[in-house]
Amino acid sequence: MGVLERRLWLWTFNQVESGAEGIEHGWSLQEQEIAQRVFDLAYEREITDLLQTVSAQAGAITEAKDVWRLNDFLNAKRHEVDGKYDFRYPYLIVVFARLVKEGWLPPPGVGRLRPQQTSQDYGSV
Repeated sequence: MGVLERRLWLWTFNQVESGAEGIEHGWSLQEQEIAQRVFDLAYEREITDLLQTVSAQAGAITEAKDVWRLNDFLNAKRHEVDGKYDFRYPYLIVVFARLVKEGWLPPPGVGRLRPQQTSQDYGSV
């Protein structure tokens, strides 16, 4: 397992709630499995895109200020990604909506979830 895969696994392990917690929020076990796969797909797509961007930016470094610019970019991206990928069941619909809006998920990627699973089921998010 490479460094990226290990970090992804650890990050996912720390973010995932148990099946019982999902059920408490109205998610069946099948929906939880689908949600986890969709969530992981979006994360993998965004990280793959980020790796390509960073590789291109790193290849264009010619001065010290370029190094610090890349560092600033990475710090900002880390906070953005960490804040975006919140795998808590009450917030997943909002997370998925954002991921679809940003293009990390196609709308059919969440189409298998029950229509009843809306943000109104969970109060204000």
